[in-house]
Amino acid sequence: MANSQDIQLTLNDGAGVALIRLNRPAKRNAFSQSMIDDLVSILTQLDSSDFVRTVVLTGGPDGPFCGSCFLFFSMR
Repeated sequence: MANSQDIQLTLNDGAGVALIRLNRPAKRNAFSQSMIDDLVSILTQLDSSDFVRTVVLTGGPDGPFCGSCFLFFSMR
């Protein structure tokens, strides 16, 4: 599973944990359409995994979890 620029995925198959980190600090991790598409794709792939039992969704270490939906995106 590839990482996108705005979402990073780390798998620990031995522990059964997938860490999904939002990585868009300039926009306070606000969701864009491409982030939503990437997240849905990643979660779909993880759902079919026999190894992943837990998914952790978090923001970056120096910013918020998620500021909201990017305003420009929501005004479309």
